[in-house]
Order: sequence, then structure tokens, then C-alpha cells
Amino acid sequence: MRMSERVGVLVLLPFVCACAVLAQSIELSRASGSSSIQLDVVVTDKAGAPVSGLQPEDFTLLDNDVPQSISSFEPVEASQVKVILVLDAVNSDSRDVAIERAEIKKFLKSKRGRLAVPTTFAVLTETGIKLHLGFSQDGEALSSALGDYRVPRRSGGRAGVFKNSFDGFAQLVEEEREQPGRKLMIWISPGWPVVRGNLDAAQKEQIFGNVVEVSRELREGRITLYNVDPSGTADIEVDMGMHLRPSNEKVQVAGASNPEAAGMSDLALGVLALQSGGLALHPGNDLASDLQKCVADAEAYYEISFRPAIGNQPNEYHHLEIRVARLRLTPKEEAPAAKNRQGKGQR
Repeated sequence: MRMSERVGVLVLLPFVCACAVLAQSIELSRASGSSSIQLDVVVTDKAGAPVSGLQPEDFTLLDNDVPQSISSFEPVEASQVKVILVLDAVNSDSRDVAIERAEIKKFLKSKRGRLAVPTTFAVLTETGIKLHLGFSQDGEALSSALGDYRVPRRSGGRAGVFKNSFDGFAQLVEEEREQPGRKLMIWISPGWPVVRGNLDAAQKEQIFGNVVEVSRELREGRITLYNVDPSGTADIEVDMGMHLRPSNEKVQVAGASNPEAAGMSDLALGVLALQSGGLALHPGNDLASDLQKCVADAEAYYEISFRPAIGNQPNEYHHLEIRVARLRLTPKEEAPAAKNRQGKGQR
């Protein structure tokens, strides 16, 4: 059984986790030694199915390569998770929005319209983001509400698209971080445009600050972000020396550990998703199936916490790893090999 672990910790800045290869990096302030850091960890097999039944002794947590004591451990089931589906009408044209809406409705009405976890939807337009009131496991009712939702045509102009997109994202994260429990935020979009080019020190500082804030809010709000791109293209071909391919392959995206290393690609939707412990998927015509793949992450996961050591200086950057012990293998099964589905984060 080939294993892969993902830590659903706020990406962006709060912290970076890595499993065996799951690596995260975190900035820990002096005061952080007095409080616990909580991680939502998903362990999947080679087929991507969540693995349940693991015990605390199966996990090893390293902070800068130093083993840490796990202060709490709890297996969690889907009943404690909520899902938010986001239809992005800013970065998709009206034709694509119609197709995406039909695929979302197909997902909602599958399994006789009975959803495994409480779900709702939000729609991003040029006037902002609007969340449908209330969570429900009645997929038929949600499908009907989504069908009745009037999505205005976008103006066609591309000026301000990044700002509109990121502001809507930040608003939704801010609203949901105040709500209890773990949330899976599935953003259905080709991603917002990321401008590339030379940046001065002030611009890098601002980007790094945005990354830090988003990461902190994602982690504190227990939000895992997913980017499902039906167009089959990726919104990142990063200045990080790597790119996301239009496939379901898991990719590790390294995060900036200081302002000097920051770039606009750190704010790309797919990068934020991977760093939060989620996925960046490019399903093409089978959007409904990949929505189910994202929601499957709610089936079984583990809440793990530890108390970080007090840093020697403010905003000290830490590299975290979570490793899963070798499991008993049946004949013909492969040895476990952890792969990262999350990137960085700082706190």
C-alpha cells in the first residue's frame, strides 16, 4: 500500500507540514510556544482513498528535524466536516459557467441527492462573492437553488480581475474562519491571473504579508482549499522552478520563507490550495467526479496537535514533517512512500 499524507494546515504562512515528504515550513513567534498548533492530517492510499484506523504511535512529527511530542490525537469522521463549493464566474466565461453549474448539479444530485457531509455553495461575480445561506445534505434542494441563481454576465474587461478574485476569496475565508469545525472550500475555477515580472523589495514585502495573513486565517479557520479547474489548464507556471501540469498528479510547491523569496505565484489559487493541504485538479469534462474526490478527504482524517518550542527570534521559520510509520503489508503490496500534497505556510 503506497501511502501519502497531507496536513491540512493553513498554508501561506502559518506553517508548513510535510509527510515523510510531507514538508511544511512555519514561522513561529516567541509567544507561540505557549499554545498548541493543530493540524488536520489526511492519510491516503495509492488510489487516493483516506486511510482510517491509525494510532498516535503511527505518526512522527519533526520540527526542524527534531522529534516533537504529540500533545493530542483524535481520529475524525465526516460528520464533523462542512463543504463549500465556489462557482467562479469572474475567471470563467458564461459558456464555461453554464457547463460548470451543470456539473456541480450533477455532483449534488448523485447518490440520490443525499450528500455525505453538510454542503453549501457560493458564487463569485464582479460585484463580489455571495454565499448561499445554510448548509444542507439535501443535494436536490441545493441543486435547485443553484439552478435558480442568476449569474450575471461578466463585463469582458480584465482589469481588476485579480483584485476582484482575491478580495472575494479573502472575504469568504474571513467569514468562514469564525465558524466552528473543519471546512473544505472547493474553488471551481481556472484560477485568477497571476502577473509575473520583476518586483521591488516593497512589493515582495506586501506579497509576503498577504501570504502570511491568508495562511494564518486558513489554519485558524481550519479551512482546506481545493482548486478544481475544468479548463484543464493550470494557473501557475511559477518562478519557483516548477509548474503544475494539467493532470491529477500531486505536486509539492515550496513556499517562501522570507520576503526576499516571495513572488506573485505564491498567491496563485492552485498554490494556495496545495499549501493548505488540498488539491489542484484539472479534470476537464469530468468535474463531478473530481468534486467527489475532494469531498472524500472528509471521510477520515486525524486531528494532531503539538506545542512548538519558543523561537529564538520573532517570526522564526520552522520546517515541520509528519511521517507515518511503515504499516503491515499483505503479500503483493508495496512499501509505503509518503508524498506531499501540501506546500508551505508560516505563522
